[in-house]
Amino acid sequence: MWVLGLFLAGCTVLPVPPSLPTPIRPPEVSSAADALQAAASGEFPLQALTIRYTIGNPGWDGQTTLTISDGGAVQVTFARGQEHGAWQSSLTDAEMLGLVRLMADQKLWAIRGQRQIGVPDETYPTVTVEVAGLEPLSVGMWYGEAVDHPDFGPIVDALAGLARQVSGGVAR
Repeated sequence: MWVLGLFLAGCTVLPVPPSLPTPIRPPEVSSAADALQAAASGEFPLQALTIRYTIGNPGWDGQTTLTISDGGAVQVTFARGQEHGAWQSSLTDAEMLGLVRLMADQKLWAIRGQRQIGVPDETYPTVTVEVAGLEPLSVGMWYGEAVDHPDFGPIVDALAGLARQVSGGVAR
């Protein structure tokens, strides 16, 4: 009722913008592994992670590089000799979170290969998680070991499948 009285008296009431909740400060992370775990639980921004998957040799059977950054922007490149291709796509927030959770659930930071030397022409898939200001987390192993590894295999399968999907089957 008092607002009506102010209005009739020639006064106006300025609207007060609604108060926004105070953003939750991301936890302090000291490594890319910490950031990956915090992002998987929703405590660290997905946009702060860059995930890179690389496999192959550009001079032999071709090299695929898949990069996911900015919370879901996907870039895939493939190079074999003089042949080059590049594709772009994006992941939904749910897809990006699912991928991050897969890596955290499989404890990417704890995965180690057993073999020092690959067989002739064997590729070496590598998965790297980068966070600005921190040392990258990079895990790789020889392909024959990677696909059978109970923790690394599902991660490689997911990233290789995404690379094939985005590239229309060209990249691997």
